[in-house]
Amino acid sequence: MRPGDYNNIRWRGKSNDSVIILSVGVGLPILATIFTLALPNLALKLKPYLIYPALYRHHLPVFHWFHLPNAGQTLYLVLFISLNIILSAVGYASVQPSSWYATKTQEIVSKIAARTGIIAMALAPLTFLLAGRNNILLYLTQWDHSTYLLLHRWVARIFTLHVLVHSIGELWAYVDNGSYTENLVEPYWIYGCLATVACVALCIKSIFRTWKYQLFLLLHILLAVLVLVGTWYHLILRFDYRWGYHWMLYACFAVWIADRVMRLALIVRNGWRRARITSLGGGVVRVDIDSANFHHPGSHAYIYFPHVRRWAPWECHPFSAVPTYLLLPKPSSADTTALSSHQGSTPDFAEKAIQLHNHVPSVLATALAPLSPSVTFYVRVHNGLTARLATLAAVAADTHLPVLVEGPYGARPDIQCDRLVCIAGGIGITAVIPLWANHHNSKLYWSVKTTMTPLVDDISRSSFLRGQKEKEVKIGERFDIREVLEIEAGCGGVLGVVVCGPKSMCEDVRKVVSQIGRRGQKVDFRCEAFSS
Repeated sequence: MRPGDYNNIRWRGKSNDSVIILSVGVGLPILATIFTLALPNLALKLKPYLIYPALYRHHLPVFHWFHLPNAGQTLYLVLFISLNIILSAVGYASVQPSSWYATKTQEIVSKIAARTGIIAMALAPLTFLLAGRNNILLYLTQWDHSTYLLLHRWVARIFTLHVLVHSIGELWAYVDNGSYTENLVEPYWIYGCLATVACVALCIKSIFRTWKYQLFLLLHILLAVLVLVGTWYHLILRFDYRWGYHWMLYACFAVWIADRVMRLALIVRNGWRRARITSLGGGVVRVDIDSANFHHPGSHAYIYFPHVRRWAPWECHPFSAVPTYLLLPKPSSADTTALSSHQGSTPDFAEKAIQLHNHVPSVLATALAPLSPSVTFYVRVHNGLTARLATLAAVAADTHLPVLVEGPYGARPDIQCDRLVCIAGGIGITAVIPLWANHHNSKLYWSVKTTMTPLVDDISRSSFLRGQKEKEVKIGERFDIREVLEIEAGCGGVLGVVVCGPKSMCEDVRKVVSQIGRRGQKVDFRCEAFSS
C-alpha cells in the first residue's frame, strides 16, 4: 500500500467517515437523553418496547465470554454497526489503466484496506471514551456506567474487525504486487503487526475476566498500551505527520489521561480516610469510613486498601454507598441529650434526633446527616482483596485501616414516579436502601440466602429500617417477581422499579416490567448493577 492511497481517499471526501462515525457514536446517547427529557410521557410508553427488554439473557454472559445488550443498547449497536458496514463497503471507484495498480482487484482491495484503516482510527478514541469511569457522556446523559462498558466492548470488537480487514487487505496487496518481502522488515510494518496482534489479544483475553479479574485488568492495560504504541509508530514511520491521522491518537491519549487525572483528583479530594472493618459473618464484611458523605442515592465508590495489598496498591473495587445515618440504631434519651449538648443547639438538635425516630424520609438528608458524617459499604467476600479483609476483621474486632476513596460515582437523576418498588437480592440491598429512603411512597422487597442472615441482622438494627412499615424480607426464599409487580402495578400512577441482586433476579424483573409496560402501565425501570 502506498501513502498516496490514503491521500486519494482523503481528498475524495472519505475522511469525513471519521467525523460521521465519531459524531454518531457520541451523539446518540445525548440525543436519546434529550428525547427522554423533552417527551417524558412518550418515552415511558416506548421504553417497554425499545429499551427495557432483554434480547436473550442481558446480564448473563454467553459462554462466560460476552454479554448480550438489551433492546435499547441493541438499537444503538445496530445503527452503529450498519453505519460502519455502509461506510466501509460503498463508494469505491476504479480507474484503469492505472500507474498505481496492475489490476482492478488490486486497486479495490488496496482502497478497502486504506478506508478500513482510517475508520479504525476514528473508532479508537470512541473505544477509549466509552470505557472511562469519568466518561463525559456519563455527565451529559442518563445512561449508567454499565451500559457504557457494554458498548465499549462491542465498539472495541468493531474496531478490531476494521483493523483485521485493514491488515489482511494490506498483506494481500503487498503480496500481489510483489513488494511484500521488502516491506516485511520495515519498522512501520512491524509496528503495524504489533498493534494488530494486540487488538486481537484484547478481544480474546476476556476468558480471564471471571477467573482472574486482576490478571485480566493488567493484561487489558498492557495490551491497550501496545495498541497505542504500535499504531503511533506505524503511522509516523509510514506517513510522518501528513494527513492528520495522528490526531485520532492524540484524542485517545487525551481521553485516557483525563480519566486517570479525574480519578486521582477524586482520591486527593477525599484524602486519606480511616475505615473500620467489621466481619459480620456469612461471608459479609462491613466497612465504615468516617468523614465521607455520599448522600446522593445510588452512588458508589472505588475503595483502595493499599496496606492490605502492598504488592498491588492500585487494586480497587466498586461498592454501593449507604449513608451511615440510615443504619444508626435508635439512640437512648441520654444519647440524644449528649448529642444535643455537643451540637450546642439543644432544642433544634433534639428535635432532629426525634425525627430520626419518626423516620420521615423527606427530612433524612438534612436532619440525620449530622449524626454520622460517614458512609458504609457492605462487602461480599470472594477471593483476593475481599478475602484478605475478612481475615483481618476476623483476627481483631473493629479493625481500623487507612483507605483511599475514589468517588462518589453514579449520581443520576432520581426516579420520578408516584410509587417506587425496590427489589433487592442479598447484598444488593446496599444499592437500593438510599433510593428507598429518599422516596415518599416506596416499598422494599428483600430476599436473602440463609447464609447471609448476619447481614439482615446488622441492617435490621437500624432505626430507619425498623420504622419503615412498607417492607418485606424473606430469608431462604425468593419473591414471586410477577406477583409482586402485578400487585404494585395496580396502585396507579407512574410505577418506579429498582432492582439490584443476582443476575437471574434482574432478568426476571426486567422481563415482567417490560410486559407490564406494554399493557399501558407507565413504568420507569432501573437496574443497579456493576460491570467491569
